[in-house]
Amino acid sequence: MPSPVSGPAARLRPGRRDVLKGVAALGALGALGLSGCGDPRQRLSVSGASTIAPPTETIANLFNAQRSDFRCDVSSGGTGYGLRSLRGGSSDVAMLARKLSQAERDGLAVRVAAYDGIAIIAHPDTPLPDVMSVEDCRYLASGKTRPSGVVVVQKPEGQGTRQAFASGLGLVPAQLHGDAEAGSNGQMVLNVSRTAGAVGYVSHVDALAALDAGIGLRIIRLNGVPPSLETVASGAYPIIRPLAYAYHAGPAHTAGSLGGSGVNGLRRSLAPQVFVDFATGPEGRKVFADHGFAPAREG
Repeated sequence: MPSPVSGPAARLRPGRRDVLKGVAALGALGALGLSGCGDPRQRLSVSGASTIAPPTETIANLFNAQRSDFRCDVSSGGTGYGLRSLRGGSSDVAMLARKLSQAERDGLAVRVAAYDGIAIIAHPDTPLPDVMSVEDCRYLASGKTRPSGVVVVQKPEGQGTRQAFASGLGLVPAQLHGDAEAGSNGQMVLNVSRTAGAVGYVSHVDALAALDAGIGLRIIRLNGVPPSLETVASGAYPIIRPLAYAYHAGPAHTAGSLGGSGVNGLRRSLAPQVFVDFATGPEGRKVFADHGFAPAREG
């Protein structure tokens, strides 16, 4: 359960809003590919969930500005991709958009940065009510009920959003059945907004940003609760997931992407932890809040 955040929270955050306004202007949004930044003489690779990639790119830019010999490459492709890259040694830090199983956590340090709600989005003409229960969504997503004219859009196997959504409904990912598929959150927004009768699910931040960008969608209130920073922070919204970073817990397992002694004289084995400390510290938590997520409290 997330920790409450204090102070007023704006419904829309500029970082996410600008991304989805680009969707409205261009008519398409692919998976976010975020390239390297900072000094090319050093490199730290961060990869994984597309949901957490935009705030991570902002955080990486801030971190690199403080460390002039540091270069950070941020790339998305899903939680599973990030974990495989971390285990395989091609990434130093994995971005996660769901809880890990005990087996997945083995040998890794995992730090929660923020919390996200998974919003149910629908085309304006989709024959579904504006308020649905978790049980209603479970039956719809599993294929037990499928009203005439409704097109269920699912995320691909292995994506963190799909697994977190299934868990929030009391299902496993294999029990989710759809009529179409969309990879990134942006692709889901685009597909649902352009397909009459479509319903899908994305980060609550992307859903709210889509509305602000003028993209035609409805956000269904789950158990009567709308998804927002406030309802996610308080735990009132029914489907909430952690957004986190993972890195190898022991220096002997550190990925070999950094050369020499590491960042600004740090042993290279410490560099992933130093980045994650920054990303989950005060400056990183502010970035997550600016992007519309409920930041985790320090410690």
